[in-house]
Amino acid sequence: MNNKDIINAKDLVASILSAGGDISQTDINEALAKIPEPSIQPQNISTRTISKLMQFKSSSDIIENIKRLVEKLSFVDDNIFIQGDTGVGKELIAEALHGGRKGAFVAINVTALPSELLESELFGHLKGSFTGAYNDKRGLIAEAEGGTLFLDEISDMPALLQAKLLRVIQERKYRPVGAIKTKEFNVRFISASHRCPREYLRRDLYWRLCEHIVKIPSLVSKERTYDLDLIALYYAGKYNLGVKDEEILKYIFEPDNLMMIQEGNVRAVQCLLKRYKMKEKPSNNIK
Repeated sequence: MNNKDIINAKDLVASILSAGGDISQTDINEALAKIPEPSIQPQNISTRTISKLMQFKSSSDIIENIKRLVEKLSFVDDNIFIQGDTGVGKELIAEALHGGRKGAFVAINVTALPSELLESELFGHLKGSFTGAYNDKRGLIAEAEGGTLFLDEISDMPALLQAKLLRVIQERKYRPVGAIKTKEFNVRFISASHRCPREYLRRDLYWRLCEHIVKIPSLVSKERTYDLDLIALYYAGKYNLGVKDEEILKYIFEPDNLMMIQEGNVRAVQCLLKRYKMKEKPSNNIK
């Protein structure tokens, strides 16, 4: 059944109800429930979303389910939170969620800047608003207009700035540092952390940022039994290691290396294989 058929079917049911026939409201509700919702067709999914999800290598059911969820969420304007350990691919998923939006995908790691500069980075500032502000500066919200602002490690955002961000999201307006007038904006927020958001975010901000939550399991979790093999062999080929698969997997599954992968996930696999290419011994690795 295509979308036109669905619309026609719903119109038909509505007309029966309005005609005052013998059909009951219960019959109408049951009929409506049987009408499928329009599906998201593959050709409607943006090439960016498809490309980013193809880079997320996996053979596990749980990751395939996450990919299908991301495809659906790429069409909505709701704010989304991505939870997962370091190196699982949170920013890759965030870029896939950005989809085909006309505006830019702008990312910032909240831990990369001291709290006194983070506000200026997000909202921008006017010349002379503080020491060192020699020129006007557009903030990241302005840079992401019509697109997505990705706030990585949001759980480390200072409480005072969380309160300001909450107000900005509620009112859909922000004020650059040193400015009097506010500016309206159209930005979708995607945030991420390796921590549980309910424990580190203000409760009111949590409900604003976490309208949907995408949880990415660790690479060595039970849900992703065969993903480590797949990812290790993929990057071994990408780095042109030129050795047998068995040798690569034997190296990756050494106890010390598995401990590193447990901490760093895909990023750790990449690091280990680059060291392997340089013939570095695992015992000399800096952990």
